Amino acid sequence: MRGRRSAVDAPEERRDCFERRRRVRFNISVPVRLSRVETVPVSLPGRTVNVSSSGLLLATGAQLEVGSGVEFEVELFSDDRAGVMVWLKCRGVVVRSGREEAASEARAGLRLVEYEFVRQQLGGRHQIRI
Repeated sequence: MRGRRSAVDAPEERRDCFERRRRVRFNISVPVRLSRVETVPVSLPGRTVNVSSSGLLLATGAQLEVGSGVEFEVELFSDDRAGVMVWLKCRGVVVRSGREEAASEARAGLRLVEYEFVRQQLGGRHQIRI
């Protein structure tokens, strides 16, 4: 293939310039709450760093183990005046984890396995799954 190079073909000092991402990432910071890691119920707050159609990068206080299954909720919209809240309820897998020098929190790359949109009427128990 002329004109195309892979990370394998690149000189060692240039390999970090190549990315394996296949989906566009959006720099979006919204609240996330982890509710389960593997089979253990937890309640860990966090925030998205970026989001794509196949996963997200999460900043949280706890370092997650690569390969762990997680369940979490991403808050998408909340309007107190309208009395409604919308979030994504997700299941995913940790594909990378660690602490970056520039970040004070642990970060985890999560691949989405399953998700659903949930809309809740605030002040009541009425939920609509979309």
